[in-house]
Formats: sequence, C-alpha cells, structure tokens
Amino acid sequence: MSSIPISFEKYEGEIKEVEIGATKTEGGTRSYSVTVGGDKYLPLYSFEGINPNPPRIAHEVYCYHAPLPGSLFNFFGDLVDNPVEWSREAVNKFKAEMVNLRLTDAFSIRNETFKKEISNVIEEVLQAVKVPLLITGVMDIIEMDDYRKNNEILTKSAEICEGEKCLIGPVYTNAFQEIGKACLEKKHPVLAKTNMDVNQALKLNTSLLNLGLTNKEIIMDVTTGALGYGIEYTFSTLERVKIRALRGDKILQSPSIIFSSESWLARELQEEDKLETEKTGITFEVLTAITGIMAGANISSSLHPEAAKLINEFVNNFFNEPKQFITVEEWLKTR
Repeated sequence: MSSIPISFEKYEGEIKEVEIGATKTEGGTRSYSVTVGGDKYLPLYSFEGINPNPPRIAHEVYCYHAPLPGSLFNFFGDLVDNPVEWSREAVNKFKAEMVNLRLTDAFSIRNETFKKEISNVIEEVLQAVKVPLLITGVMDIIEMDDYRKNNEILTKSAEICEGEKCLIGPVYTNAFQEIGKACLEKKHPVLAKTNMDVNQALKLNTSLLNLGLTNKEIIMDVTTGALGYGIEYTFSTLERVKIRALRGDKILQSPSIIFSSESWLARELQEEDKLETEKTGITFEVLTAITGIMAGANISSSLHPEAAKLINEFVNNFFNEPKQFITVEEWLKTR
C-alpha cells in the first residue's frame, strides 16, 4: 500500500525577536533579559520546525486599589495596597520571570501629588525586583481624557525607566506619538493595542514603524476577549496576524501578547462564594492563556499565581520539551 506524501507549509517570513529587560552590560539594572518572538512556524507545529523561544509569562501587579473580584482580594490580602511588596512576593515566592506593573487604577485620581506617588512606586519597584518589567496603563479607553492620562503617565514611566528596556504601553492608532517617541528615545519596546482587527494592527504598526521604531521594538496586543466573553475573536485575530506575518507581511512581524488576567472580568467570577470563584477563575485564566498561546501569542500576562504556574507547566511540556524536529507520525502519537 503506497503512502500519501504530506505537504508542509513553507513560510518566507518570521516574527522578529524582542528583548525585554536590560542587564548591566546593556545599560540597565535587570538580572537578565527575556527574548520573545523569533517564530518561523506556527505554535506546536514541531513536525515543520522548532521555534527558538517559548512563550513567556508575566505576573501582574496593580498599583493601588486593584479592580479585582473578592476572591482575589482574599488571596492577595494586604498586598493589593502595596505594589512594591506585591512585586517582591511575585518574584520571590511565586517565581515570576517578568512583572507587569499595571497603573490602570492610578488614572482615577488626577491630582499632581498622586502622579508623583505613582512615579515613586515605579522607582521603588525597579529597585525592589530585578526581573524585566512591563508597565501598562489604560487598557480600555472609556473617555477621551483617558488618552491624555495614558500619554502623561507612560511617557513619565519611559523616562523613569530609561535604559531598562521595559515593555511600555498601550499605544493606540489615534494616540501613539508621545509614548512612541518617549520609548524610542529611552530605549523601551512599545505595547501596540488594537481592537481585534487585523487592519487596525497594520495601521498602528505602520505608524510606529514610520516613527522610527522597528518590529524588534513592538509587541502587539490585538485585545483579549477571555474565556466566556469573546475568546474566539481573540483566537481568530491572533492566528490571522501570525499567519499573515509568516507569509511575508513585514508590517506584522512583531510578537504578540495575551492578557489572560481579563478572565477575571467574566460574570461567573463575581459570585460571593470566594473559594469556588477562585478555582473557577484559575481555570478560566489558564484556558484563556493556552488558547491565546496556541493561536500565536508569545507572552501571557497573568494575574493569579496558581494560574501562572499551570500556564508555565503547559509551556514547559509543549514548547520546551521538543528540542528537535519530529516526523508527522511522531507528532500525532504525542498528541
């Protein structure tokens, strides 16, 4: 009986590598840097080839009064009011490889004293932990004034963290110049956020490239619709962006990120039974991250440490284990 030859997809493009975190020899103070991207094949297609860098996980830390459901307040306790100690705990206890300092709630208070306090927190976190940092502002624009506040605090963050190669953002299609220029000048990669639209991603990346940034300084966020409220749209957009980039579209050849933490906004996780809600939330977050990673995300920004641990186990089992090319037959047996 003759066998049927299997054809393989041959890609002419590749995702550029982005480095987050600068060590002392690179002009920063991080203990190490993390490299994401470099993909030449779709995720888990180890029968076609092996991508050089596995997906990475960042642990989220909120800067004051985090908008969390009760079960997470119960888990984190007093840490929610102390982002510096929260960062230390994430690294020392939960072994965070990267920390995402989320400034979202800082924007609800506009006075100058509070802005100065936020700047102090960023400086203290830089001193407290030596892992690579992400610094993220308003991820969901509600009012036009949110753009101004985003620009203000994130350009200041770029200045405070000069030379550290922190991932800073988001920038938007209609609000990218100030933050983009600040990151270019202070040597930080930029988080580029669009709304589940490949054409929007093309437009924003084009604008950032015209500003002087390269694909090696951009990480794309196509917006996370978590499990329970739109994950299929996120999966579809991530996958289309990845395939288009691998097929040669140079504008989209930057790594992507998924915010699995968005899972905690699901209606099911607002229940009063904190223990059951916490277990469900961890499950939601893990499934959201795995779905995004399988669609092409290179980073997962995660909130619950137990979820981050399980996501990391998935990555170790499916991305770090295959060290060499395998046949289709071998691949099918392992799946």
